[in-house]
Amino acid sequence: MYKRRFNIQTMFHYLGVAWLLKQVQRYAYETDKKGRRKHPYLGNVLYGFIVSLVGVLFPSIITIVLYGLIPLQDVTDCAFKDQAVFLLFTNPVSYVILGFTQITLFIGCIDERLPWRPFRKYAPILLAVYVMQVVITLPVVLTVGYYTMQGIVALAINTIVVCIGIRLRLKALVDYGTKHYPNIREPDYEEDIKHGIFKMSGVVKKGKPQNEDAIFREVHRKARVYYKILITQTITYFVYFGWIFAYKESGRGGQIALAVAQFIVETASRKILQHMTSRKWTGGGMYQVDVSFLICAAWVYSAHGVFVAFATPNFNANAGAFIAIFVEQFGANVFIAMLHQSQLWFRFRSWIKIWPRTFVRGIHRQDPEVIPIYEEMDVDGRGCTNSHGDYRRAKIRFDIFKFLGVVTGYTCYVANTVVMRYGPNKEFFPFNSDSGPNILNKSSLSFSDQDYFVSLFFAAAIVVSSLLGIIWTSFYINKVYPFIGIYWQEMNQTFHKVPEYLGFYLMIITSNVMLGVMVFLIHNRVWYANIGETTGTCRT
Repeated sequence: MYKRRFNIQTMFHYLGVAWLLKQVQRYAYETDKKGRRKHPYLGNVLYGFIVSLVGVLFPSIITIVLYGLIPLQDVTDCAFKDQAVFLLFTNPVSYVILGFTQITLFIGCIDERLPWRPFRKYAPILLAVYVMQVVITLPVVLTVGYYTMQGIVALAINTIVVCIGIRLRLKALVDYGTKHYPNIREPDYEEDIKHGIFKMSGVVKKGKPQNEDAIFREVHRKARVYYKILITQTITYFVYFGWIFAYKESGRGGQIALAVAQFIVETASRKILQHMTSRKWTGGGMYQVDVSFLICAAWVYSAHGVFVAFATPNFNANAGAFIAIFVEQFGANVFIAMLHQSQLWFRFRSWIKIWPRTFVRGIHRQDPEVIPIYEEMDVDGRGCTNSHGDYRRAKIRFDIFKFLGVVTGYTCYVANTVVMRYGPNKEFFPFNSDSGPNILNKSSLSFSDQDYFVSLFFAAAIVVSSLLGIIWTSFYINKVYPFIGIYWQEMNQTFHKVPEYLGFYLMIITSNVMLGVMVFLIHNRVWYANIGETTGTCRT
């Protein structure tokens, strides 16, 4: 076994967070003399509250220091000495953090037993991210200034560099010593597993695996899927960027329509990523199940919670938009969390998923895939089949990550924007009515005090409601469906048994909050896309 090192992925083990979660788990699921769990309801609530607290503190500290406390300079002063902090530190370091999240999550995708690597294994990729951001951004800013939608271009560059870097460093990321190989296997070698050549952990009794080439072929297959995942996430970010900008430009009716449309963005990205990480024909079916849910649930709902929270000042106290968001992020979440566990819903879901295919083909007999399977369960299932056990386990994870995404997103919004409103960089964010450079036009005026404080009150209401939603959902499931409490217990065990996964989750939240803040930073020209009459911001 390799000794766990102190790094961002493992720091929550050394800081005692994993130990605290383990104690909560023991308190919740210890059994009495009759074999009943003592405090499953209260334990689930405490677990969710602790993860929420850490999920707010860690990302907020990073983003507040990076964007709120390190002074920046006016975007109209394009001399190097005035823009050096942003060009050499704030901007490239932001994408190094994002690249770190993407790379380390990929390591978790290919290696369950050792979901981390020494920094030297992926440092060249992060260095390439830093250099490319500086080399491409610096000459443009020093000549024409900050250009429209610069943040989108920088994000696209980051994704391209990370994908190429993973491809070029793939062997180094996989090969860690002569006695360790990832917990993956080529599906054609089932017989080898049966005869003991491979263990399920991917480690061989002595030396290297007999089918080392097959292992690397499988890694390449997983990597190709992961490139698609990164591209999907990047496109989703672009949509959220455009969505926030559209809010600013829309009237009251348009804002209500956009509030409804964002639900489609969330659902579409979740379905796409779920199938990428679950279907074996994409290579994703071999992703470790907990990491799969971090990608298709934790990332999706964290991004959704963050960007919706940061969009709320754009509502201009539009009651219709706030109501639409509240219904979707609280009312619908609670209702769907209860509905997902019912047999009636699962029967309908099994039928509706196969109905279009049978209708087009004109099949009149009953398709086997329509019949719900109640007794069997795949331990590696992801909720994509008609097995009710797999589906229930997947939906518990989805529903809890939804609540956590709302809580962490809105709380991080409050913590960050207070600093952006009153801190040393307040003039570069629209959260202060006196902020903004002298080249602002009417459509880029900062939020009024009323708009900002209304968004804070709404954030408080939605966070408290979501925390109550966690309490109610835990109570409802343990009361009505006590036999599926094991799925919730399994989910809770993830973060304290493998603290690296908690590190992954917190880095996912950090990346999303960081990009949410960057949308409003004038240097990235996303929310401030249409300031001035020229493409750049330099004084002529």
